[in-house]
Amino acid sequence: MDNAGGTSSGDVMAQHGILFELDLLDCPICCLPLTSPIFQCENGHIQCYRCYKRLMRYKCPSCSLPVGNIRSRLVERIVEAVNISCPNARLGCTKKWSYSKDGRESSHQKECSFTLCYCPDPNCYYTGAYKDLAAHFIAKHKANYSKFRSGQTDDAWLRITEKVLVLQENEDGPLVVVQCLKGAHGLYVTVNCIAPPTPGVGEFSYRLLFRSGIHDVAYRSNEMTRIQKLSFETP
Repeated sequence: MDNAGGTSSGDVMAQHGILFELDLLDCPICCLPLTSPIFQCENGHIQCYRCYKRLMRYKCPSCSLPVGNIRSRLVERIVEAVNISCPNARLGCTKKWSYSKDGRESSHQKECSFTLCYCPDPNCYYTGAYKDLAAHFIAKHKANYSKFRSGQTDDAWLRITEKVLVLQENEDGPLVVVQCLKGAHGLYVTVNCIAPPTPGVGEFSYRLLFRSGIHDVAYRSNEMTRIQKLSFETP
C-alpha cells in the first residue's frame, strides 16, 4: 500500500552526494588519507591510527585535550562510503576505487588505458585517449607515416635530415616514433611507442641499424619505451 505522500517503500532509492574537497578526508596531523580505525579526542578532533599511536596518552595538537581510546565511527563510515573515479572518467574510463583502501591514488592510474596521449606531429595539438589517436593520425596525417606489421621484419629508413619518422602498425595500431636528435657528443636516436603503460598495449621490441659508408652499428632492445607525449629535447 502506498504512503500518503505517494511514495511506496519499493520506490525508495539510495541518494548520492558529491564531495568536492577530498582533503577533508585526510588526517589533519599527517595529511595522509584517513583509513579505519579513526580516533578522536574528547573535543572531536580526529587523527588517523598512525598519529593516534604516536599521540596516545598525550594531548591533542588542536585543542590540548587528552587523546583517548575514542573511535570516530561516523567519519569511518563516511570514508568507507566514498568511491573515487579515475581522472580519465571523462574519456570513458569507468574504474573506481575505495578512498578508505587506496586513498586519492590507485595503481590503476599508472596503467589506465584512457590516459591522454598526444599526437606526435610537431605541428598538431591533438590530445585524446590512446584508442582514438590512431584514427586521428590516419585522418589528419596520412601522408606523414609508414606502416609496419608486428612480428614481421620491416625496414624503415630515417635520414638524419628528417629527424622524425612515424610508423603505424597496420591501419589502426599503435604509433611508433623514431627520432634523430643532435647533441653535444653526436647523434641521439630514440624509439618510442605513443601509448599508455597499460599491460599488453604497445609492447614491442626493435632493432636499430646505423649505416655510414662501409660502417654499420646495430642496436637491439627487447622492450620499447612507451610515452604519452613526444619530446624534442636531446636526451
